[in-house]
Amino acid sequence: MTKRVSLTREEKRERLFLILYLLLFAAVALSLAYVQPWQNLAPDFENPPDEHARIRIPLFIARYGHLPVGTEPEMSGLYDGLYAMRPSLGLYPMALVMRLLLSFNAEGFALFFAARLVNVAFGLCTAYVVYLLSKRLFARTEIRWLFSCMTMFLPQHLFLHTYVNNESLNLLSVAMMLYGITVLYQETFTVRVCVLLAASWIICMLTCFNAYGFVLCTGILFLLRFFERREGKFSFDQKKFLRYGLPVIFAVLIGAGWWFVRMYLLWGGDIFALEATKAYHERIGAVQIGNIAGSFGSAMEILVARGVFTALGRSFIAMYGSMKIPAQDGYYQLYALFLGAGFVLGCAALAAKAKRLQAKQILLRVFVFAACVITFVLWLRYVLYTDFQVQARYIMPAVIPFFVFLSRGWELITEKAGEKKKLSLLPYTGMLFSVLMLLYYVYRVAFRYYLDF
Repeated sequence: MTKRVSLTREEKRERLFLILYLLLFAAVALSLAYVQPWQNLAPDFENPPDEHARIRIPLFIARYGHLPVGTEPEMSGLYDGLYAMRPSLGLYPMALVMRLLLSFNAEGFALFFAARLVNVAFGLCTAYVVYLLSKRLFARTEIRWLFSCMTMFLPQHLFLHTYVNNESLNLLSVAMMLYGITVLYQETFTVRVCVLLAASWIICMLTCFNAYGFVLCTGILFLLRFFERREGKFSFDQKKFLRYGLPVIFAVLIGAGWWFVRMYLLWGGDIFALEATKAYHERIGAVQIGNIAGSFGSAMEILVARGVFTALGRSFIAMYGSMKIPAQDGYYQLYALFLGAGFVLGCAALAAKAKRLQAKQILLRVFVFAACVITFVLWLRYVLYTDFQVQARYIMPAVIPFFVFLSRGWELITEKAGEKKKLSLLPYTGMLFSVLMLLYYVYRVAFRYYLDF
């Protein structure tokens, strides 16, 4: 008979906070998933972005039992066939749920809501992985919860887990990636960590291209971990690589490679379907918005003149619907002040602790920063040369590292506060701010639009 271990007071409090944190996320996400309009509401587009197009993919799979190519009549339309040509793993679990509902003759909103619930579940998993990551990164309980709340209760981040898209599962994969690589660099290779990383890379590669920078950079970090310093020299541990490295590489090649082999066979070697997408647009007569200028410099001038970066910042904070449900200017100014103060504190923390960082910590931070830069560059490339999309969902994979950086700043000021009670309460103020700003935007701003439908 196993002996029952009683929880300490701190552990009970931690468990209570975890339950409340997950319940709050679930309550807000579920209410949003239920109340958002599901029709294609042109020209105002208060409905979630492109949901009416993406829903056709799981609906097709549910009805016919196989993946669409993108040229089927059911995929007809400006965006529908285009999305079928891209990796869409996040939509496949929705097809299973919709297939069950179709057997009961469900239709309309019931199918949309069921599909949205899948992403709410992905969001809950992301919230939990973010919490696990916080325990690895921060020693102080209040900083862990501040980081978790800032990340998951950012209105735009939560929004991505409430409608039919690929981003929700993609964000979960990035959280898994960052958690797995952090554990690897704090400890060593284990089967559990390798499975976690392999799964995260497969999921990421089969969801969104814009997060591929995280696959590249964490993959490099994974390989670098096989080098060990012995007698003043670095040597490659072949035994560990054969035991852990090769199985992970093979698993990723098989788990994600099938999609690119499929694309190669379908589109004559075009594994990313880039030329196929262009040909599809030409065939249906879609107007291309890319290539807005001849040179990069003049293109950037046009973006600044059009207020693209201001719109991107607002969208990063909160802009529901298809960028059609803004809050008041004061809301964004207040949130920007909060984020700006955290950024300044983060820079101060980086300067204060730079000399104390170990080589592994520096390596980890450099490559994660590089992944964020790649994500931004991919978004910029997409805006300039493919489609004029200024939505922050394309840079949202960088949200976790961004708030890790901000939380380091809050951690520094808490450490400096010492016995000063007023300063030590700042992280709790930040938590309260994140929660209240989320609730205000969702129930005071967004619901005002949604309840009219």
